Amino acid sequence: MPHLIYSDVAKALAWLTEAFGFSEYYRYVGPDGAVGNAQMYLGNAWIMLGSRRHGDAGAIEGRPPQSLVLFVADVDARFERARSAGAKVVSPPADCVFGERQCEVEDPEGHRWFLSQHIRDVAPEDWGASPARPNSPQA
Repeated sequence: MPHLIYSDVAKALAWLTEAFGFSEYYRYVGPDGAVGNAQMYLGNAWIMLGSRRHGDAGAIEGRPPQSLVLFVADVDARFERARSAGAKVVSPPADCVFGERQCEVEDPEGHRWFLSQHIRDVAPEDWGASPARPNSPQA
């Protein structure tokens, strides 16, 4: 799943809806009132949006403003495999409040990869996000 970084996620949500017909699945609003992260879909295609202001990948000068999320069955095994192959560890595997176990690595060319494993179902509102559409498809 592509993870795109924007300076203003709220504006990106509106533009992607208007320009391409994406629908919002959820948004997470930070303590400052700005949208920090969001997930959108168009048919079977899903994208994540992150905020440059909230420290997501792409916030560092010279890095591409996107990363990839790779969904795997065993994040710990994939993490060790990537690390053994020379990936730079950005963050080791950890359980996340939104029901996934994730880590982040960087490949030799500087691309960021999130490895993610679903570990439990958690409704967006249970971890601080707000679902955009009550009848939206499940991720």
